[in-house]
Amino acid sequence: MYEPSKIVFTPKSLSVDVINITGGTQSRLSIEEDYVEEIFEKMKDGVEYLPVSAFFDGKEYWLGDGFHRYHATRKNGKASIKCNVTNGLLRDAILYSKSANNDHGMRPTLQDKLNNAKEMIEDFEWGTWSNREIGRICDLSHVTIAKLRVGKAPERVKLVRNGKVETRAANPEKQLKTFDVAAPAIPA
Repeated sequence: MYEPSKIVFTPKSLSVDVINITGGTQSRLSIEEDYVEEIFEKMKDGVEYLPVSAFFDGKEYWLGDGFHRYHATRKNGKASIKCNVTNGLLRDAILYSKSANNDHGMRPTLQDKLNNAKEMIEDFEWGTWSNREIGRICDLSHVTIAKLRVGKAPERVKLVRNGKVETRAANPEKQLKTFDVAAPAIPA
């Protein structure tokens, strides 16, 4: 189960020029310019905002959360931005972005959530996750995810429960198969 709350971030100040926003990590359909303007005005008055979140892959800092704050910081002409950084790949930043504002900040619109869910369903890895897991990440019900998945269901959905990997056929009429997950062998 994906748990963004367990990601360990380190606070840093980064140049706005080293943060990459072009990798598809923006999980909204569009940036709300009025909200950027609101943050910009408050920043001019000295209001401090929470740091943005970025994933460092050894070469690039991929912005995973904080696009409106990032754009307002650039508009203010600031050279650096407070940032919480963790090691991770572009895919990690994309996945993180899908749930970044579900509980705080400017909440995603229903269309943003539906778009995120569709992207996850169509992904080679995330599309094998259960409807409940995708729904939890995108802040939608598992019923909504099931409706989005119609015609796009993977052949099998993988779940891990109590040390067992369960695979379910896309067709719920088919039987559930359970496999024991063996611990790795320790060389003598």
